[in-house]
Parts: sequence; C-alpha cells; structure tokens
Amino acid sequence: MKIIQTVYEKSGIQIDSKRTLFETLENPSGQTIVQGRIFYRGPISPSAHRQWPRIKFDLTHDEILIFNPISNPIFHQYSDASEFENLLIQTYGIEELFIEKTRALLERTRPRDLFDVVEIWKREERALRNVMSLNSHFRKKCAFKNVDIQNLSSSKIEGCRIGWKDQLEHQLSSLPNFENYFEFFRNTIFPVFEKNIS
Repeated sequence: MKIIQTVYEKSGIQIDSKRTLFETLENPSGQTIVQGRIFYRGPISPSAHRQWPRIKFDLTHDEILIFNPISNPIFHQYSDASEFENLLIQTYGIEELFIEKTRALLERTRPRDLFDVVEIWKREERALRNVMSLNSHFRKKCAFKNVDIQNLSSSKIEGCRIGWKDQLEHQLSSLPNFENYFEFFRNTIFPVFEKNIS
C-alpha cells in the first residue's frame, strides 16, 4: 500500500489496490515464476473502474540469453526528462527480442506475436540480416524450451488468422490486414529460417 500511495503522490497515477495481484506459480518446465498485474488510472484512462488499463508482469529466470543485454536510457518525453537522463536499464537487444518472439510464434501462435515479429523485422532488417548465425541462435533458443522448429511453417502461422481482429483491434489505432502480415512473414522472414527445417 505504501508503494501505491508513493506512486500516486509522485505521479498522480492511481493504482487499484484491490485488483493488484502477484502470484508465484510453477511453469511447464517446473520452474518457479512470478506473474502479476496492476490496474491503473493515468491522465487519459477511462473513468470507469473496470476499463482501467493494466500492466502485466511475467518474471522468470527460466530463459537462456543468446546475446548480451544492452544498456538503454529510459524513454521519457516529459518536462522532467532531465531527471532520468543518467539512468540506464538493462534490456534485450533487438536480436534477442526477434528470435524470442519468433519462438513464441511456434509455442502459442498468437496474433500479437506475428504482428511483433513482422514489425521488428521491418524496422530492424539491416541489423538482423547482419547477425552472424541467426539460424543457429534461433535453434539454441528453441532447444532450451524444447520447442520443435519443425513447427515453423506457413500453415502454423496461419493459425494467427483466428483472433486477429479480436486480439489486436483494441491495441492499435488502425487494424492492419492479416493477409499482408501473413504474406510478409511467409515470403520474407520464413526463408531466413527455412534452412533449419528439413
């Protein structure tokens, strides 16, 4: 409760303490993880309590990092930005993010993962194409979670068609056409990994 009060005093952001939840669980690998959610009301949030946005947390040490983390400044576009300019946080590099998101496509076939993989590639193609042994890194990432790379196929990715509208429309200002993302993945990204699948 003290943290919630401090956040409100410092930022004006209200946190719903009754719906704030953190729980310790066991994942399918038998590892302990922590999942949580915080509902909050910021300056542009809906006034209705049940419509407040939320932040979801998924904390785990059950993951392999292929690339070293990188230090990034906090993205902050407000008048007090100078207070944060010397603060750096450890984050995934774009390469780690890309191969982990691609693996997620094989694990759960969610529309958001397809959207993210295509967007990352479009924005960072040059950096990703310059990574030596991207295929090898992807294989290691999959092997760690016992994900079969044989599942990386056009027919598997087409499973994202179901739920494309329902799962993405509320997150984007304009819902993109599924076919465009599916075709981009099939014709541009899939060939990068295709040599792994034989």
